[in-house]
Amino acid sequence: MNKYTFEFEDLLKIKVQKEDNIKNQLSKENKLLKNKKIELSKLMDLKNQELKNFSNKGNFLKISDIEIFYDYIYSLEEKIKSKKSNIKLLEIKIEKIREKLVEISKEKQIFEKIKENEYVEYKKELVQEELKTNDEIVNYKYFANNS
Repeated sequence: MNKYTFEFEDLLKIKVQKEDNIKNQLSKENKLLKNKKIELSKLMDLKNQELKNFSNKGNFLKISDIEIFYDYIYSLEEKIKSKKSNIKLLEIKIEKIREKLVEISKEKQIFEKIKENEYVEYKKELVQEELKTNDEIVNYKYFANNS
Protein backbone atom coordinates (compact mmCIF):
# COMPACT_ATOMS: atom_id res chain seq x y z
CA MET A 1 0.00 0.00 0.00
CA ASN A 2 1.21 3.50 -0.77
CA LYS A 3 2.41 5.96 1.83
CA TYR A 4 -0.37 8.13 3.25
CA THR A 5 -0.77 11.55 1.66
CA PHE A 6 -3.49 14.06 2.42
CA GLU A 7 -4.88 15.39 -0.84
CA PHE A 8 -5.64 18.80 0.71
CA GLU A 9 -2.26 19.19 2.43
CA ASP A 10 -1.38 22.30 0.41
CA LEU A 11 -4.70 23.89 1.28
CA LEU A 12 -4.20 23.03 4.95
CA LYS A 13 -0.74 24.64 4.88
CA ILE A 14 -2.26 27.78 3.36
CA LYS A 15 -4.88 27.89 6.11
CA VAL A 16 -2.18 27.50 8.78
CA GLN A 17 -0.12 30.27 7.18
CA LYS A 18 -3.16 32.56 6.97
CA GLU A 19 -3.95 31.87 10.60
CA ASP A 20 -0.39 32.74 11.61
CA ASN A 21 -0.49 35.95 9.56
CA ILE A 22 -3.78 37.00 11.13
CA LYS A 23 -2.42 36.23 14.60
CA ASN A 24 0.61 38.41 13.88
CA GLN A 25 -1.60 41.20 12.58
CA LEU A 26 -3.82 40.94 15.65
CA SER A 27 -0.79 41.11 17.91
CA LYS A 28 0.51 44.24 16.16
CA GLU A 29 -2.87 45.94 16.35
CA ASN A 30 -3.22 45.07 20.04
CA LYS A 31 0.19 46.60 20.73
CA LEU A 32 -0.82 49.69 18.82
CA LEU A 33 -4.07 49.89 20.81
CA LYS A 34 -2.15 49.56 24.06
CA ASN A 35 0.17 52.41 23.01
CA LYS A 36 -2.75 54.62 22.01
CA LYS A 37 -4.42 54.00 25.36
CA ILE A 38 -1.21 54.94 27.12
CA GLU A 39 -1.03 58.15 25.07
CA LEU A 40 -4.65 58.91 25.96
CA SER A 41 -3.97 58.31 29.62
CA LYS A 42 -0.98 60.67 29.48
CA LEU A 43 -3.06 63.38 27.82
CA MET A 44 -5.80 63.01 30.42
CA ASP A 45 -3.23 63.12 33.23
CA LEU A 46 -1.67 66.21 31.69
CA LYS A 47 -5.05 67.93 31.44
CA ASN A 48 -5.90 67.06 35.05
CA GLN A 49 -2.50 68.24 36.24
CA GLU A 50 -2.85 71.54 34.36
CA LEU A 51 -6.32 72.10 35.82
CA LYS A 52 -4.96 71.36 39.28
CA ASN A 53 -2.02 73.74 38.75
CA PHE A 54 -4.34 76.46 37.47
CA SER A 55 -6.68 76.18 40.43
CA ASN A 56 -3.67 76.43 42.79
CA LYS A 57 -2.51 79.73 41.28
CA GLY A 58 -5.18 81.64 43.12
CA ASN A 59 -7.21 84.70 42.16
CA PHE A 60 -4.37 86.87 40.88
CA LEU A 61 -4.37 85.93 37.20
CA LYS A 62 -4.49 88.15 34.18
CA ILE A 63 -7.34 87.70 31.75
CA SER A 64 -4.83 86.97 28.97
CA ASP A 65 -3.35 84.14 31.08
CA ILE A 66 -6.82 82.73 31.65
CA GLU A 67 -7.60 82.86 27.91
CA ILE A 68 -4.32 81.13 27.07
CA PHE A 69 -5.01 78.51 29.70
CA TYR A 70 -8.52 77.77 28.42
CA ASP A 71 -7.25 77.61 24.83
CA TYR A 72 -4.62 75.13 25.97
CA ILE A 73 -7.17 73.03 27.88
CA TYR A 74 -9.48 73.15 24.86
CA SER A 75 -6.67 71.88 22.60
CA LEU A 76 -5.95 69.07 25.08
CA GLU A 77 -9.63 68.12 25.11
CA GLU A 78 -9.64 68.02 21.30
CA LYS A 79 -6.59 65.78 21.32
CA ILE A 80 -8.28 63.56 23.89
CA LYS A 81 -11.43 63.31 21.75
CA SER A 82 -9.31 62.49 18.72
CA LYS A 83 -7.41 59.78 20.61
CA LYS A 84 -10.67 58.28 21.89
CA SER A 85 -12.03 58.23 18.37
CA ASN A 86 -8.86 56.59 17.05
CA ILE A 87 -9.00 54.02 19.83
CA LYS A 88 -12.62 53.22 19.03
CA LEU A 89 -11.80 52.73 15.34
CA LEU A 90 -8.84 50.55 16.24
CA GLU A 91 -10.99 48.45 18.56
CA ILE A 92 -13.46 47.90 15.72
CA LYS A 93 -10.59 46.91 13.42
CA ILE A 94 -9.27 44.49 16.04
CA GLU A 95 -12.70 42.93 16.44
CA LYS A 96 -12.89 42.34 12.67
CA ILE A 97 -9.45 40.76 12.74
CA ARG A 98 -10.57 38.50 15.59
CA GLU A 99 -13.60 37.45 13.59
CA LYS A 100 -11.34 36.60 10.63
CA LEU A 101 -9.08 34.64 12.95
CA VAL A 102 -12.00 32.63 14.31
CA GLU A 103 -13.21 31.93 10.78
CA ILE A 104 -9.83 30.80 9.44
CA SER A 105 -9.23 28.73 12.59
CA LYS A 106 -12.52 26.91 12.03
CA GLU A 107 -11.60 26.26 8.39
CA LYS A 108 -8.19 24.94 9.45
CA GLN A 109 -9.76 22.70 12.09
CA ILE A 110 -12.11 21.25 9.50
CA PHE A 111 -9.19 20.30 7.26
CA GLU A 112 -7.25 18.92 10.23
CA LYS A 113 -10.24 16.79 11.23
CA ILE A 114 -10.64 15.51 7.67
CA LYS A 115 -6.93 14.68 7.60
CA GLU A 116 -7.15 12.90 10.93
CA ASN A 117 -10.20 10.88 9.85
CA GLU A 118 -8.57 9.95 6.55
CA TYR A 119 -5.41 8.87 8.35
CA VAL A 120 -7.39 6.67 10.74
CA GLU A 121 -9.15 5.11 7.75
CA TYR A 122 -5.79 4.62 6.03
CA LYS A 123 -4.42 2.82 9.11
CA LYS A 124 -7.49 0.54 9.18
CA GLU A 125 -7.01 -0.30 5.53
CA LEU A 126 -3.33 -0.94 6.17
CA VAL A 127 -4.16 -3.37 8.98
CA GLN A 128 -6.76 -5.11 6.79
CA GLU A 129 -4.24 -5.37 3.94
CA GLU A 130 -1.69 -6.85 6.33
CA LEU A 131 -4.24 -9.35 7.68
CA LYS A 132 -5.19 -10.32 4.14
CA THR A 133 -1.55 -10.83 3.22
CA ASN A 134 -0.97 -12.93 6.34
CA ASP A 135 -4.05 -15.04 5.54
CA GLU A 136 -2.79 -15.60 2.01
CA ILE A 137 0.63 -16.66 3.32
CA VAL A 138 -0.96 -19.05 5.82
CA ASN A 139 -3.25 -20.51 3.14
CA TYR A 140 -0.36 -20.89 0.72
CA LYS A 141 1.77 -22.68 3.32
CA TYR A 142 -1.18 -24.90 4.28
CA PHE A 143 -1.88 -25.91 0.70
CA ALA A 144 1.83 -26.27 -0.07
CA ASN A 145 2.33 -28.60 2.88
CA ASN A 146 -0.85 -30.62 2.23
CA SER A 147 -0.33 -31.10 -1.48
